[in-house]
Amino acid sequence: MSALRRGARGRVVRVLGETAESARLRALGVCEGRLVEVLRTGDAWVLRVLGSRIGISRELAASVLLTAA
Repeated sequence: MSALRRGARGRVVRVLGETAESARLRALGVCEGRLVEVLRTGDAWVLRVLGSRIGISRELAASVLLTAA
């Protein structure tokens, strides 16, 4: 995900890792097959998922693999 720019959309291919943070991402809707939109990048990322906005760290954003939507 870290290669996307503001306003870009992508479909989640995989969330890497089995940490509590990656489990929380999945619980918030960032899971395989889901469409996400990047609203803000930087040290903190803001994503739109299922009509909601969520904030995640840059490091956590790097653990989400996407394809172009």
